[in-house]
Amino acid sequence: MKEITQALGKRRKLMFIILVAIALLLLVVNYFYTMTPSTYFDASTRYYIIYFLIFYKLVELNVLYWWFFTRAHQKLKDKNYDEAHKPKFEKSAKRFFMLVPHGSVIFGFISYKLSGDIHFFFLFLAIATIALLLVNPKDKL
Repeated sequence: MKEITQALGKRRKLMFIILVAIALLLLVVNYFYTMTPSTYFDASTRYYIIYFLIFYKLVELNVLYWWFFTRAHQKLKDKNYDEAHKPKFEKSAKRFFMLVPHGSVIFGFISYKLSGDIHFFFLFLAIATIALLLVNPKDKL
């Protein structure tokens, strides 16, 4: 179990590094280039879409956390511990640590493209960072 915890800790650190690198890259790109909002939708519709994305991301994180990570973790702590639960937990935890930053970056880019405002991208990066901070495999195992 210690090996799984160490591997997940490394993956978590890697995701933090990736999020910081994306934020720095975004600052540089925003400094040199300006993003104009898309004209597909009018301004009020664009912001409704962005607010929906924020709501969806918050709900999705709860579902991902409870479904992929906590559910598999509870099976590991069960009295009827089976060695077959270890790979399932490891797979679920890896999936969680990969999907959180990936989804936040995609939603951040969509909101940045819709609004032309970099702050929404940083909001999604902050949501991903907070989710990664809250889910520490060393605390759980």
